[in-house]
This record gives sequence, structure tokens and C-alpha cells, in this order.
Amino acid sequence: MLQPTERALDVLRAILNAKRPRADCIRLTTGKGGPRLMTDRLRLDDATIVEDDGTPLLVAEQSVADRLDGHTLDFNKASSQLTVS
Repeated sequence: MLQPTERALDVLRAILNAKRPRADCIRLTTGKGGPRLMTDRLRLDDATIVEDDGTPLLVAEQSVADRLDGHTLDFNKASSQLTVS
């Protein structure tokens, strides 16, 4: 699982809270344009990347989750972007 900092959790919570009740998670997708976050509904085959008090907050396909396992998710205030290290 990806380890989020408090700043990253605050940003993810704010994104999701702005989209409730239409969305119940944030989905990380990857593709030709690079990684992308979008609010969505949970799916049966989702892998949880970040939990918030036991509730899936950030999800992705299992292959994406496997690549992020053990890394840290943070929020860079200067660039206003979430970063993985």
C-alpha cells in the first residue's frame, strides 16, 4: 500500500468530499498521458492504494497498486501536485 503523508490525505479527502455523493473513491489510472486521478465509484476488482480510517480513498488496478507498494504519497505545496517517492 502507498503510505500517504497528512498533507496528501488532506488533499485526497478534499477532492473526494467535493464530489460526494456521486463518487466514493478516487481512482488512479495510467496511460499514454501519464498518471491521472479521477473521482469514481468503487469496483469489485479495485485494489486499495490509500485508506482513510479503513475506508478505500485512493484505488487502482492491482498492477498499478503493486508498483506503488512501499512508496510515499505527499503533496508539494509549491507545485500544488501530489508526488510519489
